[in-house]
Amino acid sequence: MRLRPRQKTFVERSVAALASRGNTLGVAPTGAGKTIMLSAVTGEMIGDGAKACVLAHRDELTAQNRAKFQRVVPGVATSVIDATEKSWDGQVAFAMVPTLARASNLADMPRLDLLVVDEA
Repeated sequence: MRLRPRQKTFVERSVAALASRGNTLGVAPTGAGKTIMLSAVTGEMIGDGAKACVLAHRDELTAQNRAKFQRVVPGVATSVIDATEKSWDGQVAFAMVPTLARASNLADMPRLDLLVVDEA
């Protein structure tokens, strides 16, 4: 999937901010393609063996984030941590806030190199 020029700029600036500061907040208007951009940023930030988690507060967002990520960054293994599935097997895991709020689920969480919070 090809990013639009403004999406590419957003991704480049986000990656640069993460590299220099260790964290950043990406803000974009409705219709800008935030899910596509967060997928591209995540894809850029995960290297060999790096582990990332994309955190959302609703099932619909978790499913949407995973589907878009698989289109933007094909070939990277993904998994889901929600009420019905609890797998950290993927290089990028898509998780629900309420699921991770449980101590037993947090105990299973591996070391993460990147945490992306959707709808912060």
